[in-house]
Amino acid sequence: MKKNTVRFLLLILSLIMVISVSACGGNEGEGGDEPTAQPTEAPNPGTPTVQPGNDLALKIEGPASFKKGDEVKYTISLDECNLEAGLIGIDYTVKFDSAALSFTGEEQIEAPHEKWESLSREGSDAGIRIYTCIDDSDSMDHPAKAKGDYVLNITFKAEKDSTEGQEIISLIDVTGTVFNDNLDMAYGRGNSI
Repeated sequence: MKKNTVRFLLLILSLIMVISVSACGGNEGEGGDEPTAQPTEAPNPGTPTVQPGNDLALKIEGPASFKKGDEVKYTISLDECNLEAGLIGIDYTVKFDSAALSFTGEEQIEAPHEKWESLSREGSDAGIRIYTCIDDSDSMDHPAKAKGDYVLNITFKAEKDSTEGQEIISLIDVTGTVFNDNLDMAYGRGNSI
């Protein structure tokens, strides 16, 4: 198969995982490079559609409070990868308070290889942004394996002052594509601010 065709198929596979992950079944493994969780159905918009697993962890860091008009920056990073083979794709959803924050941009800061790409789009509901991050090199053999291998900054404009004790932003539906012959799906978790 031509390299461009393989890259296109990997991109399609990643997008299918993000869009229809609740319809996909996973293998329940005892560890190693087997997925650790099963998909669930989302009862409400913005509710996670994937049961968190222990294959990977993403972390979001940034301010818990801000004032109207502030530029607010959050950093999303790979905090943990428990798969020896690593990941050639990472998918996640950023859920944020759309009454308080307006998305203004993003910048990929770190990746296992210069050909890793972060693609994003708005979700169908306000306050949802969906990310697909893949190894887009011809060889597709630059997996993310360690803390900090993937880092992305996301910026917002504060539309109003933050409210103390209110969840502002969270990472949900964290999954990945395992760097193996089957391109297995990995299940992960994220945090909230």
